[in-house]
Amino acid sequence: MALIKCPECGKEISNQAVACPHCGFGMKATTVSNKRINSNAIPLFILIVCFVCGCICFAKFVKYNGQVKDQQVWTDLAEGWVSMTDPKWSAVVDTSRHSEHVADYEKKSAKLKELKNNRLIFGLISGACAFGAVICIIIIGNNNKQMSKKD
Repeated sequence: MALIKCPECGKEISNQAVACPHCGFGMKATTVSNKRINSNAIPLFILIVCFVCGCICFAKFVKYNGQVKDQQVWTDLAEGWVSMTDPKWSAVVDTSRHSEHVADYEKKSAKLKELKNNRLIFGLISGACAFGAVICIIIIGNNNKQMSKKD
């Protein structure tokens, strides 16, 4: 048993008291509303964090998705140059720059792979954040149902 101050008169009373013995202020309603606030505070905070992180990660996902499409075009183009300058085609085209084209293609392929990995990571994170937000909404809804049943 702990002593708390009455919100109405400010005198010390038991934390288990239903009403203040000095002024008659009802303590039961205050306790229930404080529990409702406390039971929803953590899920609400997590919901906000999930929403903000999800939005940021989804924006990154969209950005990387566009970059993947652009890089795919350049990689395909570089691959075309590699195949065109292959020494077996020496009678048709100049093959002197074949090694440069191979190096360029390898660089573009590595960049494309990196972008695809980043896109996957940010897509998964934004999906996890959305899932976490849904779970928090369910928890808050259940807390409110339980509190309304107790009232």
